[in-house]
Amino acid sequence: MENEQEYLKRQLINAKRTFDLTFEQVGSGRCVTDLDGWIKEVNQKFCDIIGYTMDETLKLRVKNLTYPEDWDIDWEYKKKLFAGEIPYFSMQKRYIKKDGSLTWVYTTVTLIKGNEDIDDYLIGIVQDINSQKAAEEWLMNENEKLEAIVADRTRQLIEANKIKDQTIKELNTLKELLLKNATIDPLTGLYNRRHMLEKITEELDRTKRTHHVFSLILTDIDYFKDINDLRGHDCGDEVLQMVSKLLKRELRSMDVVCRWGGEEFLILLPETSEDGARQIAERIRKRIQNHTFFYEDMPFTLTMTFGVSSFKGDHNIKEMIKAADLALYAGKDLGRNRVV
Repeated sequence: MENEQEYLKRQLINAKRTFDLTFEQVGSGRCVTDLDGWIKEVNQKFCDIIGYTMDETLKLRVKNLTYPEDWDIDWEYKKKLFAGEIPYFSMQKRYIKKDGSLTWVYTTVTLIKGNEDIDDYLIGIVQDINSQKAAEEWLMNENEKLEAIVADRTRQLIEANKIKDQTIKELNTLKELLLKNATIDPLTGLYNRRHMLEKITEELDRTKRTHHVFSLILTDIDYFKDINDLRGHDCGDEVLQMVSKLLKRELRSMDVVCRWGGEEFLILLPETSEDGARQIAERIRKRIQNHTFFYEDMPFTLTMTFGVSSFKGDHNIKEMIKAADLALYAGKDLGRNRVV
């Protein structure tokens, strides 16, 4: 029969295989560093983001790549990570590419602990948010350092159960982070376009079974280009974040809101007629219009235009979204800051 040592070894090997498969499902950049910030292993996607070759990257430190104005924030997060105050952190930052240009990334950093719960190394999951494109490459196989740790843990029978539980916990944390990156817009924290289409498909199928009704609201920020041109793109990003929070606050728990693209937001309203959707849109419109926004202590106001469509029995998703889009642009033509 299989003895305890063989059983624990097999459990750890299975956990590692699952860990490997998890990374293979997501096309993001990955960067492994030691505690001093020296890069020990990367995948090709990370190299593509920063413009260095694999060999060149392995001679760098994360601090050398990070734009100086962003390093202090990065380091404050890392101090909290080392102190055990947080299990991981996410932030937007700028990398300095090999050609000297800057590229914006959204990075999630997790501290991996080794034997006796001692800090071992850092794993960073990096997304290029300059173009907001989905990642095009699959993550590479688990790195050699993790294999060495798993092999070492297998030989230590006294710590085997503790290490197994820790490995599973780390795996679950990474799975949650990867799932979040696949469904959440990194700038606003709202659902992304892909996840919203899945939610609408589910609601459409449910509605066809129950013969109930649901509605969509497509809305965008009026004169958003002027905000970027006059106040800068940093202000534009903050406006998108503030509007996202207001939209979530005004909606019901059953409703779903996503960043549809640029300054556009799409709202799914289950169990809601077209008249009901218009009432909700009008309430949100007034809330936005009467809200005072602040950027660098300077107050300003803005408005939004809303287009409403409702399921008519034979509509498909494309037709519903198109109807909401046409209503939105009709509202723009009528002078903006209105519900159509």
